[in-house]
Amino acid sequence: MYFDFPTRRQKERPKTLRLKVKYNLEEDWSEVDYSQKDYPFLITFPHYNLPNAISGVVADGVRDSAARTFWIRGANLGQTIEARLQEICQQLQVAAVMPIANFHTHEFCLMLAKIAHAFAAAELGVHAFQPLVTNMIVNADTSSAARYIGGLAAAEPLSRNLHEISFDSKVSINPEIIAVRIRLLAVFEAPTYYVAVGKRALRPQTG
Repeated sequence: MYFDFPTRRQKERPKTLRLKVKYNLEEDWSEVDYSQKDYPFLITFPHYNLPNAISGVVADGVRDSAARTFWIRGANLGQTIEARLQEICQQLQVAAVMPIANFHTHEFCLMLAKIAHAFAAAELGVHAFQPLVTNMIVNADTSSAARYIGGLAAAEPLSRNLHEISFDSKVSINPEIIAVRIRLLAVFEAPTYYVAVGKRALRPQTG
């Protein structure tokens, strides 16, 4: 919402967001509605291990879209998050404020799968690989998300690019797996994700 990214649900975007405030430092937190356009810019992304299909690790139990931990940063273009929070304190006449971060990992994994599949289909052609995430996309089923979707545990340096997407032939232990590297908001040093988007199609042998 901060960047006003395109969406088919523009009218569904909230006008206000919940903001935690303390009227006195000794009191408990309360919540107030605060303008979405002026809300402190808080970036939240989930941390995942590399997908099983890429790392070769076989894990027991259900491996869905649940996050290992979360990466959270406060950032406002043109000023520090501390300066923005101080402005809001003065505006609301409160002692402290705290932005609230909510994240929906199910929808996030579906988004990564759609981006990766569309990218691979556009760059390689739909017949160049056997897709692995179409069932997830079509049925909105992320029960096997950890098998095909994951990320790097270590942070990569910030980039000059807002977003990044590419193929990565070195990350997978299986050369048949097509791995798509996705980094959203790379300019803010956000995490890097990988999607095992498909298996390379077998080329017909010629005599």
